[in-house]
Amino acid sequence: MERRNQFFETTFMPGRDVASAADFNAQFSEWLAVANGRVVRTIRTRPVDVIDVDRARMLPLPPVAPQVGWSNRVGLGRDYYVRVDASM
Repeated sequence: MERRNQFFETTFMPGRDVASAADFNAQFSEWLAVANGRVVRTIRTRPVDVIDVDRARMLPLPPVAPQVGWSNRVGLGRDYYVRVDASM
């Protein structure tokens, strides 16, 4: 994600005057239409040509939102020292 953000900062942002968030979104949408029409060296094609293939291969979202966060239970003995999220 950071690489994409850096790409946008170095190719889209320089020299732009933005009046509002809506103006930014409008300019960015126009720029993306042009940028996605260019051949990308790593995939050797244009992103607009493969987006339908990518969407077709995506799995549907599960009907129930997944549980996120920590949910571990630990039974503690007499020595109640527990190490959580450590690297050794």
